[in-house]
Formats: sequence, C-alpha cells, structure tokens
Amino acid sequence: MNEIGNSDLLFSLENVSLDGESRPVLDSVNLHLQPRQLYLIAGPSGGGKTSLLRLLNGLVYPSSGSVRYLGKDVCDYNQPSYRSEVVSISQEPVMFPGTVSDNIAVAFSYASNASKKMDDVEVLQLMDGLGLSRELLKQDVNILSGGEKQRVALIRSLILSPEVLLADEPTSALDPHSEEKVFEMFGRLKGSLSLVVVSHSTRFLTLADEIVLIARGKIIEKRKTIDAQQFKDFLEDEDGGRNG
Repeated sequence: MNEIGNSDLLFSLENVSLDGESRPVLDSVNLHLQPRQLYLIAGPSGGGKTSLLRLLNGLVYPSSGSVRYLGKDVCDYNQPSYRSEVVSISQEPVMFPGTVSDNIAVAFSYASNASKKMDDVEVLQLMDGLGLSRELLKQDVNILSGGEKQRVALIRSLILSPEVLLADEPTSALDPHSEEKVFEMFGRLKGSLSLVVVSHSTRFLTLADEIVLIARGKIIEKRKTIDAQQFKDFLEDEDGGRNG
C-alpha cells in the first residue's frame, strides 16, 4: 500500500464512539496498539468487541472520534488496499460457491491484490500446519464443518502476507485437537505481523503481549497479564451489558 501514514503506533483510537439503535455500541474509547504485538480483546458477550474489530478494519466508521492506522485516519485510506493489508477473519467466515482451493484463490481476485500471486507451496504448508487434509482443496466448500471453514478463512488471509490480522473468535468452532493447531499457528505468527484477537479462550492469555478488557462499550483495563480464573469471571460478569 503506497499511502501509509507515519507513526510509531499501529492503531490509535481517540475518544471513539459508535452509535447503536438505543445506546452507544462503543463509548469514548481511547486505545493505542503497538505493531508486531499480539493483543487479546476480551469481555462479556455484547460488550463491543466485534464492533471494535470492525472499526479497525474500516468496515464501519466511528460516530465521533478518530481511528488511525500508522498515524493516518482509516477513512482516508483507499479501502480495498487497506483491507488487503489489514485483514480480518469473522467468527462465521463467508465462503463462496466452489472448492476449498477456489475459496482460497478468491483473495487474489480483487484489484488491490492483483500484484500478489498465490504460493501453492505456502497453501499446502498452512493446510498441514492447521491440521487440514490436502485432499480438502479439491472438495466442495459446502461439505466443510464450521471449524474447517474457520481454518480455510485463516489460510485465505495469511496467503496475502498482511501486516495486520484481526481475528474474531478464531477457535470458537474447533475441537480440542484443531484448536491446538490454531494456537500453535498464532504462536508462530507472533512477532512477524500484528495480531488483534477477540477470544474467550484462556489459551490466548499465554500468547498475548497485552490483554484489553472491554465491557458496556468501554475499555475497562489494558494489562500485561491476568489470572485465568479472574479472566473467566470477567467474561461471565452479568453487569457487562450488551452493547454490540
């Protein structure tokens, strides 16, 4: 992307609010994220975690305040180019008609990725690393389980060699063995690109450089470590409220 801003910060959110139907989804959020770190975003259901990722990805814009990437307002970037550098994986990723291979290759069909070329060897390595049979590449995407779709979406994102990966509950549909493979992959990715992960899994506590706790649309705390039981208690807090 040839329009990158200049800043030591990866993302800078200043007094960001995002309106919902009846109340703010995010309310006066201030957050600074450094590059090449793994950030875990966590909080009670409906507290604003997914909305925060959507702001970082430029899928929605704040009602007030600013979201900056490398010092430049996200809304000032060419959005297709921006989203090829800052990629996201949703909890229920979109799959297109065709084979698994087609669904991976579709990432290169967008003009913003025209200069990139799919590396078949890398795809196979990622399949192996995530515990997916290579034979799946030939199969229709409709036969995949939810967990397999999540891992295919992860491969589709990683082959673009992004600078930032935003992942919303990337292990939510996985069995324990597959979940372990994904954790190992994130462990290998850590330090080579910037990672922002929304997850309720305590496993990410061991990988995270910093943990951002969010509830009721507000950043409650940003910390280096948290006890696993304290983490679980926070996620189950009925007072967390539902903002979006």
